[in-house]
Amino acid sequence: MINITVQDGQSLLDVALQAFGDISRALELAITNGMSLTDDIVSGQVLRADSPNEYNFACATAMTGQLDYDRIFDETFDYTFE
Repeated sequence: MINITVQDGQSLLDVALQAFGDISRALELAITNGMSLTDDIVSGQVLRADSPNEYNFACATAMTGQLDYDRIFDETFDYTFE
C-alpha cells in the first residue's frame, strides 16, 4: 500500500491515473478508501492505493501554479493577432 496526497484540482480519476496508470481503476481506489466514485476529494487528503505507480505519471489535473507564458512565447511575441 502507498499513500497519495491529493493535490489542488485533482479528481478521483486523476489520482487513479497517477497511482495505477489507468482511470478504470478509480473504483478500486474509491473502495480501498471507503468512498464512492462521486465523493469529492480535497487538496491535502491522503488516499491509500494498493499498487505503486510503476509508470511515474505526473498529475493530470492538479493545479501547480500560475501559467508561465514565457515558456511558450518569447519577448518577440506581442500578443496581437491579425
